[in-house]
Order: sequence, then structure tokens, then C-alpha cells
Amino acid sequence: MRPFLAAAAAALLLPAPLAAQSPSDSLLRNQMRITNQAVGSQIRDAQRPSAGNAATRAAVTGAGMTVVVPAAILRAGPTTESSVLGVLYRGTPLTLTGPVQDGWAPVSHEGRAGYVSTRLLAPAG
Repeated sequence: MRPFLAAAAAALLLPAPLAAQSPSDSLLRNQMRITNQAVGSQIRDAQRPSAGNAATRAAVTGAGMTVVVPAAILRAGPTTESSVLGVLYRGTPLTLTGPVQDGWAPVSHEGRAGYVSTRLLAPAG
């Protein structure tokens, strides 16, 4: 193999020394690390049982509930496959209209009835 081809092949296979990397490479790696940590923590938080979830399980029909996330989807049925009836924003007051089942709360808001995930709700007050 010709010397310049060997050097080119070695450069492609071996990582560049840290000292040879530009400041922008280091900044990009740091931003990616921070983004990955943030996304990972959001996923972990979403998998944890929330206070709202425990509270809505104990709620009684007719109780006031409140949306505690930036936006929650009001659905026609108690599944993520059910059609979307609307979007409810943080602080929206809801009334529990029946027993909570499988993590879904039957609610009504301004005459419209539907289901919202209990993970997105907390008792009003």
C-alpha cells in the first residue's frame, strides 16, 4: 500500500486525539450529553407513579379535578387509541363522572364528557 493511502486509512480508522478536536466539537458533545440526560430524566419521571395518579384513584364521583400538565388530551374512551375530543390545559377544572378505571378518569368539562389519563390530573383545591 502506498504511504499516503496507509496514512489516510489509519486516519479514518483511528479517532482523532482530543487535543486536535476543535472547541465546537467539544461544545457539541457537551450539548448532546445534556440533551440525553434531560430526555432520560423525562422518561424516568413519566414512568414513576405520580401523586396525581394516587390521588385520582381515591377520588369519588363528582369530585373536582385539575389538569396538572401543560396539556392533556380529552378522549372519547379510556385508551390512547380512542378519538380525541379536545385538549385541556394546565389548571382546567374537571368533574369526575365515574370510577377511575385502568388509569383513566371519566370526566366532564363545560358539558363535554370524556376520559383523561389519571397521571395528568390531581384533586382540585
